[in-house]
Amino acid sequence: MATSSSTNDMAIGSDEMLISLKATAHLRFQDPHSDIVVARAGTIDTSGKAIKNHERGQDVLVFMQKGTSQSCDISRAKARASRVCLMPPDMSYADAASMVYPFVTGLTILQTQLGIEFPSPSIGLARTVGSVPTALILGGERALADALTQLLHLALPGTSILVACRVEDTSHPEPFEEAVRPFCHRALENGAVYSIDAAAPDLLEHLQAAVDTYGASLQLVLDAGEEVTRWPGIMGMLDGGGKFVDCTRVHVDAGTHEDNCLSKVMATLEKLLDEGKLRPPICNDMYTTTL
Repeated sequence: MATSSSTNDMAIGSDEMLISLKATAHLRFQDPHSDIVVARAGTIDTSGKAIKNHERGQDVLVFMQKGTSQSCDISRAKARASRVCLMPPDMSYADAASMVYPFVTGLTILQTQLGIEFPSPSIGLARTVGSVPTALILGGERALADALTQLLHLALPGTSILVACRVEDTSHPEPFEEAVRPFCHRALENGAVYSIDAAAPDLLEHLQAAVDTYGASLQLVLDAGEEVTRWPGIMGMLDGGGKFVDCTRVHVDAGTHEDNCLSKVMATLEKLLDEGKLRPPICNDMYTTTL
């Protein structure tokens, strides 16, 4: 239902809405003082005439494409309907905002790189990819890897998922192990059968042993942490017909010509969140702020 307000000084288009912000998710870069806004959570204040499925007062999530600007001020933001989905009623604004970027990107990777879709409105799987006996996810300490582990476990529950996590630290070994342990534990909670510290000097040997133990062959490597540049030998572990995806280079299109595709991804995210199948990531490359 479209609404309008004479006091609104931020004009919106027919397919846009004005959102009162409650929380913002920031993605960190290598420089700890540099980040970018990747998602927002808030309440609809005004919606355009063409918007039929959202109305004033609803809590929503907004995907912010990396590298683009979006009209906003400190407390409000303008967003196209294709970037928005409803927020679960039992989730905090901060937790909800933290889930948008990694899961939108993760769903896009599964769809565009592996041909795996979670159709909307019914979440049954449409697969155009064969079963993957063993998959390795690198960069388990990052939000995207956390989301990919959850999504891959939902999409291909018979797959053995291995996860390698890294925490850059110059402290003594014991504190260092404590720092990486939460990410390794979280990977197992998300459905992985094996997790390991990516800084282990004999990482390749441990990973190969895990592949031999849990699966017939390594068919898929999803690198969310640029680990292959550190461990090029991982590529030699891939089966001859296996697939490598550099997740750090996957681009989520949100331009005019891609609005329909993004809208479908947002609808899928809304459905998965509503069914309680996803949970906020534990990571070291993203944080949220609240208003």
